[in-house]
Amino acid sequence: FFFFFFYKAELEAYLIVSQLQLWALHRKPIEGAEVLQSP
Repeated sequence: FFFFFFYKAELEAYLIVSQLQLWALHRKPIEGAEVLQSP
């Protein structure tokens, strides 16, 4: 149960980061692209 909880929290955090990257990409195309390409 706890494992699923932490997995769900990590997944939600990943989705939030993805949205922030898309927002940064929309705000600053060049810097946003560099952030998305970095591993």
